[in-house]
Amino acid sequence: PDWAAQAAVCAEAVPLKAGGTEPRWETHGGYSFDEPRKDVVRRILDSFDGWLYLRSDGKLGVRAGKLTAPTVTLTDEDILSCELERGADALSVANTILASYVSPDHDFQRVDAEPWVNAADVSLRGAKDVRLDLAMVQSFGQARRLMKRAAIRANPRLTLKLKTSIMGLQAFGERYIRIDSETLDVDATFENVGASIDTATMTCMLTLRQVPSNLDDWDAATEEGTPPPVPAEAGASDSETPQSLSATVGTVSIGGGVLQPQMTISCSAPSDGGLTFRPEYKRAGASGWTQVAVAAGVWTVATGPIAAGVYSVRARFTKAGVILPLSNTLTGINVGLPSGTSGPPSLNFSQGRNSQYLH
Repeated sequence: PDWAAQAAVCAEAVPLKAGGTEPRWETHGGYSFDEPRKDVVRRILDSFDGWLYLRSDGKLGVRAGKLTAPTVTLTDEDILSCELERGADALSVANTILASYVSPDHDFQRVDAEPWVNAADVSLRGAKDVRLDLAMVQSFGQARRLMKRAAIRANPRLTLKLKTSIMGLQAFGERYIRIDSETLDVDATFENVGASIDTATMTCMLTLRQVPSNLDDWDAATEEGTPPPVPAEAGASDSETPQSLSATVGTVSIGGGVLQPQMTISCSAPSDGGLTFRPEYKRAGASGWTQVAVAAGVWTVATGPIAAGVYSVRARFTKAGVILPLSNTLTGINVGLPSGTSGPPSLNFSQGRNSQYLH
């Protein structure tokens, strides 16, 4: 019943800017059986702002991305101590949300959605961006709705770190919790983003982030934005493909003396100066190709930091907005971790969405 109820939430109709409706959340994609399960689960959860929790019967439950009225309220009688922070900390605040999704209108390639920008905050503090990888989303409107939720989540009015009595245990399986505290002068709904219990003292630690009551409000006319343009199909005479395509593996510093692998992709310069190089790469098991942005007249480009694995590379040219045919695909490109590196510098998971990670 729990899963069926959340499926019904996902199927709720949401209006589109162009007219009509679409389901609130849909998940599309595939995965390789040798992928880590946590990576696959993260991609699925990210597609519908999902939240996993452990039910009282020991099975996994799920909550779809929709605000529901809290059924658990914690008061001053339950709260032993509190750290209160107004707004987000400097490391997690964001005023620009970037996202890529898989577009059926672009031959199921990964494309960038229109950024979700808080223009006033950008002018005040400069751009501070967060990127979402929506590999199992195939709707521009859905991507934009997820970006709005990410923007709200990155800029909460209040963040609380509570130490509670054992009564806090009732919040462990709840995504949304009401805090009613005269001491804190707070009566609001919060999202549960982390919970633990100290069995020695029989106390609970909760990390909560305030959510506004209008979290699910959506005005398609003003908020959906404009999807990426769909280039016209190339004519028969526009058939030039990148020649001498190559990919070499190197490293790039991500700060703190930490190196991550990257690839450099290149082709020979075409005779037609009006062409733009458009390389793409894909890790084995990934559901879509990742495009690498290249300026006009540039035929060699480096990717950003990438994970270790086996990759394929392909490329094409564009001309005046027209996508030309693909080159042959380079396969079996082995990308390993730099010498002396055993993996990402840190990987942290907490109860809930399990999607906060460093790479």
